[in-house]
Amino acid sequence: GGILGAVLEDALRGVPAAAAAARFHGAVIDLLVAAAAEAAGRTGVRVVALSGGCLQNRILLRGLEAGLAAAGLEALTQAAVPSNDGGLCLGQAWAGVMAGG
Repeated sequence: GGILGAVLEDALRGVPAAAAAARFHGAVIDLLVAAAAEAAGRTGVRVVALSGGCLQNRILLRGLEAGLAAAGLEALTQAAVPSNDGGLCLGQAWAGVMAGG
């Protein structure tokens, strides 16, 4: 079952890769939006920071932005710093400077 099971089933049934990929992306987006909405309901926090290398994937990024907005949540995304290792390196350098290293 689950998302990976659905991908395997699609492959075994000969579903075109584009359709299987769209289903996969949609499922990941739906799960993440649902988790954020559930957390917002428990905590009252309505702002979600989106970061990480997987958000270089525009389908995921745009889908999450739209889904979070529809759930009444605000999505923060990176603009001046890359969401992947470049941003991580900048954060590590900043932490080193702040620690006096």
